[in-house]
Amino acid sequence: MKQNQEHTNQKNISYYDKIAAAYDTILKHEVKNDLVRKKVAQQFISQVKEGLVLDFGGGTGEDLKWLSANNYSVIFCEPSSGMRGIAMEKFPNSGITFLKEEQTDFTKWNQTLPFQQKVSGVIANFAVLNCIVDIELLFENMALVMAPKADLFFLVLDYGLKKRIQMLFEAKPMKLKIEYQGEDQQVYLHSVTAIRKASKANFEFICCERLREHGFSLIHLKRK
Repeated sequence: MKQNQEHTNQKNISYYDKIAAAYDTILKHEVKNDLVRKKVAQQFISQVKEGLVLDFGGGTGEDLKWLSANNYSVIFCEPSSGMRGIAMEKFPNSGITFLKEEQTDFTKWNQTLPFQQKVSGVIANFAVLNCIVDIELLFENMALVMAPKADLFFLVLDYGLKKRIQMLFEAKPMKLKIEYQGEDQQVYLHSVTAIRKASKANFEFICCERLREHGFSLIHLKRK
């Protein structure tokens, strides 16, 4: 499974490097994305007090705006150099810690920690989890950088009733291909049941809020 995850990581990095310059425009094309980001921010701020947090799969740094405005100290993790470069341009001399490329690979965090501090919260916004096939490995290694009782919020792609029923009878996550101007990416739909199972060793499942009209679900876990 880890080999499959490494291949997925490289394919995702290549995809996001190619679309990095257009990424913000893609998101802003849909007004609902701004509403979703505000919803995620409200939930995160309500649960995570000021302190050190991890922006995991932070893309071009759009969440850094509200994280910084609410006095969080932020560690920014984005494996795509194209996306990360845009985020760094947006926030020069900001005090934000931008992880280097070799530190962003979560599959290796159990070998070498990307940083020594333990964060009190993690945000993984706009379907970061859907880019990951081995979510059990993700939760195992994410737990290594989180303090006890730290909160993890991640926004995942929602799926319709037909897909939910189909997923009940499949051990593996459903796969979808996303295309943009000739570039494509493989994404994975993980059921809530699968997420509960993959995370239960290290996390308490708090809730899943379906934002059905926006095409996402917001899941909240707490580090044991």
